[in-house]
Amino acid sequence: MAHTTRPSLVARTLSLAAALGVLACHSLTATPSLAATLPCTAAAAQAVAQPGMTIGPINDLNPALPAVPTGALLVPAADSTPSYCLVTGSVITNPNTGKTANFGVALPLTWNNKFLFSGCGGYCGVVF
Repeated sequence: MAHTTRPSLVARTLSLAAALGVLACHSLTATPSLAATLPCTAAAAQAVAQPGMTIGPINDLNPALPAVPTGALLVPAADSTPSYCLVTGSVITNPNTGKTANFGVALPLTWNNKFLFSGCGGYCGVVF
């Protein structure tokens, strides 16, 4: 029986984390202000997205979050939460089958140079 190499769930998750990290950090590393580098638009996010990543609306965003009809939304500051750019979309996790995973990333307009990735292995039910 021939052995086929198949990326593990961990490898695919790490690839997704890396792609989101690039998206999150691309414009933020040069300057602490996102607003000074890229506008909070789906087109701007898509321009820095990795191949296989599509910026756009998703159907499983947490209903407590504002709807993101274009894939990017500037969320104003509220209470103790600073303003941020909410970006949603999907990324191809298996190029052979075309399987995708949805994602959401909140990009702060003022960044503290820290990045946190959190996931649940597909068992969350909603993004965020």
